[in-house]
Amino acid sequence: MTAPTSADPAADPAAAPIGRAELVERLRTLLGRSKHPDRPLVVGITGMDTSGKSRLADELADALAHRATPHQVVHIDDFHHPRAHRYRPDLPEPEQYYAHSIDFERAARDVLRPIRDEGRLDTELTLLDLPTDTPTLRRRYTVGPRTTVIVEGVFLLRPEVRDLIDLFVHLDVREDVVLERARIRDVPGQGEDVMRKYGTKYLPAQRAYLAAHPPARHAHVLVDNSDWTNPVVLRWPDAHGDDPHGNDRHDNDAHDNDAHKEDHDAAQR
Repeated sequence: MTAPTSADPAADPAAAPIGRAELVERLRTLLGRSKHPDRPLVVGITGMDTSGKSRLADELADALAHRATPHQVVHIDDFHHPRAHRYRPDLPEPEQYYAHSIDFERAARDVLRPIRDEGRLDTELTLLDLPTDTPTLRRRYTVGPRTTVIVEGVFLLRPEVRDLIDLFVHLDVREDVVLERARIRDVPGQGEDVMRKYGTKYLPAQRAYLAAHPPARHAHVLVDNSDWTNPVVLRWPDAHGDDPHGNDRHDNDAHDNDAHKEDHDAAQR
């Protein structure tokens, strides 16, 4: 399935709000149509902080379970580096977040690469428990040829994992909405200082990332998720789109002369 190249999908005059249940059902149908019968399908749900990634992943998992479709959810937040690695006083805050928060190499090595290369995975990993900053979180991953794998998290268009994901759903959210949701979700547990971090750390890192890896270039589905109940579909694959397992999905990466240089440049912004 080739990622489209339109520069401004939000300008689509046909874009209109749909109900949340309709979005989930349309995604479930799309995944069923995209699934190869003999290989797992890996779908990435990504977007800025508070864009609704985990919520949509849960809703989609429930829809798949209702149809008795084998599925496995992978939360990229489970692959955080320890606090000492994430908080580097010698680095700007956006670079700390963008370049040092998530261990994407481990996520690729231990989960996504085996799924791509072997078509299956049966393993239990010990990961970081964020509240205690200790390696005590246990996650079981069971994937077979019939499994739909839902990977949800920030920065999934990074080169470490991008080629290991078959189909991307990007959730777009206005920055004012990000801040409104952050105040409701994060302030009760993290205190008022978390709002400062959104202004000096999280949002600047996200802007740099999106500039380096534009969703309009890489994502198959683009959704404006600023309104939880009435999301707006900005892009949807054609009904006769290519096999997502084909080799042409990343043709647009010809624009990326050096994907790792993109990440370095983004982290410096």
